[in-house]
Amino acid sequence: MRRRDSLAALTASALLSTSKGLSQVLFQRPRLLISATDPFTGLALLRTRYAAGMRPSQDMEGWALSWLLTGQKSFADQALTAMRSGHLAKGAKPSRSWVDYARWSLAFDWLSGYPGFEPSLQDRIAAELMEGAAAMLATADFSDPSQFAYHNYSLRYLALPTFVAAALDGYAGCNNRCSSWRAQVAKCLQYP
Repeated sequence: MRRRDSLAALTASALLSTSKGLSQVLFQRPRLLISATDPFTGLALLRTRYAAGMRPSQDMEGWALSWLLTGQKSFADQALTAMRSGHLAKGAKPSRSWVDYARWSLAFDWLSGYPGFEPSLQDRIAAELMEGAAAMLATADFSDPSQFAYHNYSLRYLALPTFVAAALDGYAGCNNRCSSWRAQVAKCLQYP
């Protein structure tokens, strides 16, 4: 699979996770890249792999995933410590910053059920994610969805608001914005 195709699949997967969730149980977590029942990315399979010694990365999103798989509070606390001390970079090149937005979106989604994920931190991260997604969708690249081309740089731009919209779906203050972003991203995916 070529890089462009894999990025398109990730973007479509994140977009579909929110639209699928709207027709089923509202705002069930986790929503991004893993599922409670999926045979390839399901939590049961990932727990089996974890028990066999295959561990997530030692970073914010890796600790968030480790918490989901083990329920060990220490992993969630490590992820939250990283989130408290870090911020999403403002003004970074979109072709590079989409990865940071995907990482923060994953950690936000995966930690959403953790009681220690305090509302003030959630609000700060949600605001940073929304600011980046809104800025990306306001660029000329998104002004006409029929002109959106499936090139590597365009897909990177599309991944940023897609991951953010999926991660914040159901979060207070984000619903209307996330819905409009999903609609805008879906239009861009309609045109080859």
